[in-house]
Amino acid sequence: MEENNYGATGALFVAKQKRSDRSPDYNGVLELDMEVVDDLIAQKQEGVEQPKVNLVGWKKVAKSGNAYLRIIANMEKERKDNQKEKVEQKTTEDKSDDEIDDPIPF
Repeated sequence: MEENNYGATGALFVAKQKRSDRSPDYNGVLELDMEVVDDLIAQKQEGVEQPKVNLVGWKKVAKSGNAYLRIIANMEKERKDNQKEKVEQKTTEDKSDDEIDDPIPF
């Protein structure tokens, strides 16, 4: 697999042996980065019965000549945007707590 900056990445290769018509056409591995794992855990804690990630893929050919599908998993865009919004809001709240206008009673 090629070097990249994506933590949640993997590949699906054409299955070399199919034992039956019901056997998978592709097999491979997907390594998840902690951001994706943490979001899956958060979804479960929020009561989501089937947590989700977004998947994207590209058709590739390995140096060996074998075709494969390169895949990347990401947090769903809406969840990621909401997470950024919460962090920005928390940062703003923390700053306003530091700026107390009360007069010092001496």
